[in-house]
Amino acid sequence: MDLKILFKPYISILFLRDVKAGIVLFFLSFLLPSVGILGVVAIISTIVFAELIKIREEYIKYGFYLYNSLLVGMGVGFYFDVSIATILSILTFLMSVYLNKVFIKYFLPILSFPFAIVSMFFYLASFKYTNLLSNIFFTF
Repeated sequence: MDLKILFKPYISILFLRDVKAGIVLFFLSFLLPSVGILGVVAIISTIVFAELIKIREEYIKYGFYLYNSLLVGMGVGFYFDVSIATILSILTFLMSVYLNKVFIKYFLPILSFPFAIVSMFFYLASFKYTNLLSNIFFTF
């Protein structure tokens, strides 16, 4: 695996092209260790899954496949301790592939839409039913 593939999602988030900036952002993500770890786990699991289903050129050509998974991994790492984020990053990757096929018919970019969808479902699923009810009824 080429190391540029590992740093490409970091520079794609800010629409940069310099790999040095990706390296800096990579190390900055480890200021909060769970964010850095889950970001790397998300990227690597997405790359491995893309290799398994044989669409290597797709995720290299279009950076959104990788940076959406990175954003989900980092978002999960920000709110929660290190856990299994592999499923979330693969789900984000599949969502990116599907939405790209739909949006490309209308000449629309998907940007970070898959990240928003998967993160929203993850955060909603992480709420406990009792906390949700207590917040609804006892805030008035």
